[in-house]
Amino acid sequence: MLEGMDAAPVSPASGRTEAPRKPLWQRLGIEISEIVNRRHTGQDEHGQPVYREFNSSWLVLIPSKVTKKGRIRRQFSDRREAVNFAEGEADRHRVAGPRAFALTDFEREDAAEALPLLRELNLTFTQAAEFVQRHLRPQGGQITVQELIDRILAEKARKNLRPDSIRTLRWNLARIGEHFGADRHVTSITRQDVEDWIKTLEAGRHRGRNLKNYVTYTKQFFNYALDHQFRADNPAELIEPPVVEWKRPTILSLEETRRLLRTAMLEEFRDLLPALVLQLFVGGLRTEETNRLKWSSINLTARTVDIDPAVGKNRRDGDWRIATIPENAAAFLLTHQPRRGDVTPARYKDRMTALHKAAGFSDYDATHKNAKRHSFGSYGCKLHGAAWVQEQMGHNTRPTFLKFYRHAKITPEEAKEYFEISPANLGGVADVIDIARSA
Repeated sequence: MLEGMDAAPVSPASGRTEAPRKPLWQRLGIEISEIVNRRHTGQDEHGQPVYREFNSSWLVLIPSKVTKKGRIRRQFSDRREAVNFAEGEADRHRVAGPRAFALTDFEREDAAEALPLLRELNLTFTQAAEFVQRHLRPQGGQITVQELIDRILAEKARKNLRPDSIRTLRWNLARIGEHFGADRHVTSITRQDVEDWIKTLEAGRHRGRNLKNYVTYTKQFFNYALDHQFRADNPAELIEPPVVEWKRPTILSLEETRRLLRTAMLEEFRDLLPALVLQLFVGGLRTEETNRLKWSSINLTARTVDIDPAVGKNRRDGDWRIATIPENAAAFLLTHQPRRGDVTPARYKDRMTALHKAAGFSDYDATHKNAKRHSFGSYGCKLHGAAWVQEQMGHNTRPTFLKFYRHAKITPEEAKEYFEISPANLGGVADVIDIARSA
């Protein structure tokens, strides 16, 4: 009897022995064949190759009609091993049909190892696969940190974001790229990675608004990835930004104001005088607004400055205001020639920092960067009232405005003196009066 063949049954009616029944693996069409292994040993006298047989192996072939996919071939050194394999595969087919061959041996072993963990998490294989697809194979495809940075900047440029805003955005995104790595896949960054970075920043003495800005830009970076389907989540979403304690706005004293103006009257800084005067006395102009301003928007006859949306902070909201030029500011502006083109000179920000340092403000960027606008609001509020200053500054949020300026420790007399500082009474610069007279 052949190995693996069922014993021959006896017919009860005739008493004759019937033909033995083929085993299941044979009935399914699984084949076992002997393969004689030969080794090439040379050539005979006629030049024909000569082989030497040294042993046999056994090939099991499971046809595609059984697997419902490709054929399965397995080779064994022993026939008994081959038969055992064929019987096992046939038995699996009897229980599960073609699905028994859906997984390779490696895949079955891997699934067996994963199953305890999935049971612990109360997840099915399908749920686990869908989660991995969302998080590691997002619909938008894989993208590196630098590729996402470039994409964000390009999109903002297409949307006509202001150059200064682009520069700020580029600087902050570059910090993200430096920390996480430009070539790292965005999907590989975890919440723990983000938290560790914030802790590193804190250890590096980043505090308050500076640290809050890092958190804000990091959230925006991953929100973009989420919105464009490069990630399934935002790992920075639940990270709380630090609480920035409110500080009383820095306001220039009368003497500090005069010192700034005297310094601006020096030959080295005289081309900065119009910008300085406008920020001190006209409409609470911001640094960026002043930097975008043209002389064509300044009407010294009508004593007004037209701050249109192209100049103002919120151009998308139609931020437009007409600011009044006080007499003392007009007197300073009239000393400047020529009055055309840009109000500010080249390298305006760097040179304005140098002017402040020359006037004795050694840490200008940290302590007095917004002091001129705050000074206008505070002195103006005491002299003209809150409503006038709010209109001049384009302040849309009255509670914020009042928080900043109404309670400044300034007397009405000091406010009056502030708006009377002019070239005629500035003092300390020998040629001030002559410049004013020759304008």
